[in-house]
Amino acid sequence: MTIPTFLFHYGSFQPLWHQSGLLQAGPNMEDGRLSLQVRESTLSELLRRLKERRWSVKGVLIHYSDPFILQKSPLNGLRHWPGPKLLACGDLHHGHLPIDTLANYLTAEHHDAVLLTFNPGLLDEVGQRVSVPVRALPPTFSATQGLYLTLNPSAWNCCTLAALGRITPNAEN
Repeated sequence: MTIPTFLFHYGSFQPLWHQSGLLQAGPNMEDGRLSLQVRESTLSELLRRLKERRWSVKGVLIHYSDPFILQKSPLNGLRHWPGPKLLACGDLHHGHLPIDTLANYLTAEHHDAVLLTFNPGLLDEVGQRVSVPVRALPPTFSATQGLYLTLNPSAWNCCTLAALGRITPNAEN
């Protein structure tokens, strides 16, 4: 039996992200065979909707967000999630004090680890500010790809990553 992975994000359903065992959920999602609309960004609402659809409420929760969204619509109540929680966070170069926003959110809503989906140059700074493991998996399609490859390529494992793209139409510059 495959343990389900729940990807909570703020965009619409992303068919190119689909993998076996992955269910997408979020406030801008339409209900579908592999997706779940969760109107409120709370764990109680996510759990209620999962039970309503008779889907498992146990598995890995990947919370895909950025500091802008963490300020506007944070996913709350995570201490009640019955499994591991990973925060995949991007855009730490936008907005006012984005690393403070991330650190404050992680203090309020515990995750087991953080994955920086952008800004690998901030890995050490973020790691010093939060109390959970932090890793970086930057995009491989960026115009600054040369910068990413020269940071410390021997420290990164080779992985395949689908382009995650923009997670909200409200991202600030």
